[in-house]
Amino acid sequence: MFQIITDYLISKKIRITKENLYEQKKKFIDYITDEHEFSDEYRENIIRDNKSLFFLYSFNTCLPLNDDVCGICIVREIKRDKISKTYVLSFFAIIDLLRGNGYGVIMFEELIKYLVGNSNKKVIIYTHSLEDSIEFYKRLGFQITDYICDYMYDLEEIDEEADVMMKYVCEQK
Repeated sequence: MFQIITDYLISKKIRITKENLYEQKKKFIDYITDEHEFSDEYRENIIRDNKSLFFLYSFNTCLPLNDDVCGICIVREIKRDKISKTYVLSFFAIIDLLRGNGYGVIMFEELIKYLVGNSNKKVIIYTHSLEDSIEFYKRLGFQITDYICDYMYDLEEIDEEADVMMKYVCEQK
C-alpha cells in the first residue's frame, strides 16, 4: 500500500501532532536508512519540511519489519503551470533487506500514479543520486541533467562535481 504518512498514522490510530509527526518521520527515516547514508543536515531538513509529501510504502509480510513499512519516498512540488507539474524527489529508499527485489520500481510506479492523478499535465521530477543508485534511476527512466533547482540547495549543500543530478519526465497521453 502506498499512502501519505498522516493517513498511515490515522489508520494505526496514532494521534497526529506537530511533535509526533516529526518523531514518526524520524523513526521511519532511521529505520529505512543507514545512519551514514545521508548527512545529519539533510536528514533533519527532509524530516522538518512540512510542504513535502511524505509517502510510506508497505505490504503484508511475515518478515520482522517495523509496522510493515518497507519504503519511503518524499517529494515536493516546486512548480506548476498549464502544461506541467515539477517536483523534487528528495528521498527514495527501500529497506536494505528488500533491495534488489523490485519494490523500488513498484513504489516509483505508485508515486507516478499519485502525482499524475486525474491530471493531463506532464510530470517532471528532479533528484540527486548517490553514485551507486544511478543505474537504478536510469532503469526507472531518469536521465542525467545539469539542472539544479534552488530547493535542492535548501536541503543541503550540493557538490556540483560529486552529486549526480537526474530528471524524469512523464508525458500524458
